[in-house]
Amino acid sequence: LFRSNGRAVDAVERGAYRASERWSRAACRLMRGEVGAGHPDTVHLANTLSRIVEVRGQLAEAETIARASVDAMAAINVDLEPVHRIRLESQTRLGDVLRALGRYREAEPVLRAALSDATARFGAHDNQTSTLLNELAIVLKYTRHRASIIDAADTGPTCAGTCRDCP
Repeated sequence: LFRSNGRAVDAVERGAYRASERWSRAACRLMRGEVGAGHPDTVHLANTLSRIVEVRGQLAEAETIARASVDAMAAINVDLEPVHRIRLESQTRLGDVLRALGRYREAEPVLRAALSDATARFGAHDNQTSTLLNELAIVLKYTRHRASIIDAADTGPTCAGTCRDCP
């Protein structure tokens, strides 16, 4: 199982997307069989598959997979950091696919909600928070005036000067 996912990720890094899709589908199928479709580990693998099929130009399928991942994670009520991170990964993936489809106004609330959650749970200087802020800025670039991007940054992640990275 993990070898299949590892091979899928390795193939993506080499640009061998057809092979990566085959390995990723195999990993998803095996994980679903072991723990079910709604398990965080299955969702994590599905997020990888969604990214792969998006890169291969299969945007409708990427959206379907991403939406199923978001729905599966919404049904999981477990307060563990890895679960929250997979939930954010799923929301980010859906926002990315919607952006790729040119559906910026749909992507914006998905990414805003994820950014708010990431900021509250992990702080302003967390990698997922930074990634979400960047993803939202890209969406806002296409939908709003540049000032909205600055507003998102100003009202988004803050740590109130409590970390060593703040000015």
